[in-house]
Amino acid sequence: MRQTRLTQIYVYAMLTLFLFFTGFHGYTAIFDAKCTVFTALSLVYIAGILILGVSKRRATVSEVCALAYLFFTLLSALSSRYFPRTLLGVSRFEGAFTIGIYVFVFIFTSRHWQWKDSFIPFVSIVMTVQSVVVLLQLMGFNALWLYPQGTDYYIAIERYNGAFISTVGNADIASAFFSLMTPVLWALFFGCKKYRPITLISAILSLICLMLMSVTAGVVAMIVTLFAFLFILLPWKFAIITTGVTVAVFLLLVGLLPFKSGTLLELQLLLKGELDGDFGSGRIHIWQEVLSKVKDNLWLGTGPDTMLLEDIEPFTKIIDGKTVTRRIDIAHNDYLNVLFHQGVFALTSYVGIVLSSLWKWYKNGTKSIAVTALGLGVFAYACHMLFSFSACTSAIFFWIMLGMLNSQTRELQP
Repeated sequence: MRQTRLTQIYVYAMLTLFLFFTGFHGYTAIFDAKCTVFTALSLVYIAGILILGVSKRRATVSEVCALAYLFFTLLSALSSRYFPRTLLGVSRFEGAFTIGIYVFVFIFTSRHWQWKDSFIPFVSIVMTVQSVVVLLQLMGFNALWLYPQGTDYYIAIERYNGAFISTVGNADIASAFFSLMTPVLWALFFGCKKYRPITLISAILSLICLMLMSVTAGVVAMIVTLFAFLFILLPWKFAIITTGVTVAVFLLLVGLLPFKSGTLLELQLLLKGELDGDFGSGRIHIWQEVLSKVKDNLWLGTGPDTMLLEDIEPFTKIIDGKTVTRRIDIAHNDYLNVLFHQGVFALTSYVGIVLSSLWKWYKNGTKSIAVTALGLGVFAYACHMLFSFSACTSAIFFWIMLGMLNSQTRELQP
């Protein structure tokens, strides 16, 4: 089918042209450059499928939830006092337009993607090249000349108070991307003997990069995903006991060890009930502020990507003796972010997409290596989003993988 061929071309283009395109001004303008390519490639794909005709297969639960998510997002955008800025978004290009692209790409991929083993070496090579770029940057080289002249990864962090790495950009977003892809590579390594050498190299390099990025959300996502894998491979009673004991030990260590900063410190304070917003990355402060505003627009939110316009107290901290104030435009928890911007109905639909997809993964994970791999990637990304945020530079790969997973599980249904 021509739709299947077009879907394959789109996926391959996103993993090459989009992933590795950084614009012509390095990290100073990488996000805008990638948004342009994301929009162009995705609109061409969506238009092509609409012209060729969408497969008339029976809708899955995930697809219905996705359409509901888009409906409530559009309703939120149109009813917002910030309309029409809600269409493109105020600060992060996460308006109704971008979310619409996510949903259409997900549904079309779900209906027209066909897994081929040639995808395995392809994605392995892509992630190997991406990992080499990251490792060179971590070694102090200005790989691809993305940092301003005379700077590197470490100088840029000190000078600009922010971390950028890989061809994705922001370190948190890059970590989300690696969290999505790394479990896929490891699953393919264990499940596909033919391509084991190349998948092993890529899996090891990707995992090393994810660990060295020092984004705690990525580390936590990998640990949780490892135990989720047990539920696929082991009898459920044994998996529950093993996971329960591990979680108990983990929480005990989190409660006792003297963390100084980061996500684990924030988790420790949550466990102790000490919700102090004046430390570390500022997530506690952000969560407190966002939650205090949610009740004002519970049903439809304030409109997609409008947090910057709301009266939310900025986060202030001391860096090298200087007071730095940061305005809050994202919740640093994707589920809380959806609740704030698009309301409880959109959040319910969004969670429905993820959970229904993961349920099909759980039921069919041992029937196909493709399902096993894709489900692990989706699960890891969903965990990462508990401490991170959506951006088209990484989120589009999540929606594509969701579509792939639904396509594979659909084929396995009797």
